[in-house]
Amino acid sequence: MPLFIGFTEVGKPGLYLLSCWEDYKRGLCAEIADPLEQAFFGFRCRLPAAVQHYFDNGGEACLVYSAATYSEVFSHAAPGLLAALCSEDMFYRITRQSGIAALAMPDLSVLDDGSVDAGEEFIGAWQRMLAFCRCLRIPFSVQDVPSHPDAARTCLALAKKTLGAEYCISHWR
Repeated sequence: MPLFIGFTEVGKPGLYLLSCWEDYKRGLCAEIADPLEQAFFGFRCRLPAAVQHYFDNGGEACLVYSAATYSEVFSHAAPGLLAALCSEDMFYRITRQSGIAALAMPDLSVLDDGSVDAGEEFIGAWQRMLAFCRCLRIPFSVQDVPSHPDAARTCLALAKKTLGAEYCISHWR
């Protein structure tokens, strides 16, 4: 079963088991015409699109960990984003689950503004997620790389060193 980690429009932080896209819309989306068009402070929300595409392509049940709402994220300073995405509460809740076969963290891109400092935040999040995959023996992970080239190389080197292989798709601005 895949696990999506990110931010949601509404709802409390926590782990949610979803069996269809309607479950996501009912519990984690605001009352808007098109949840995929929702944006906060100019940032286009990535988690709703990732979850919808999963279900649109025949995906069955999945887990979603909401670290915080988008409004909460964008009302705090950047260091809080890494803490929200990699909290101890998240690790505790998820380690109690069995059968997680894939990890995706589409909202990791919220950390990326192209600067070196943002790259450091990204690297920290990558280290936590790679350690998490190793600890839980999650065989597949999809993570964005930062747009700063040095930070991207560091993240890819971490993946190769930690997991022994790298399959990376990145969005370069």
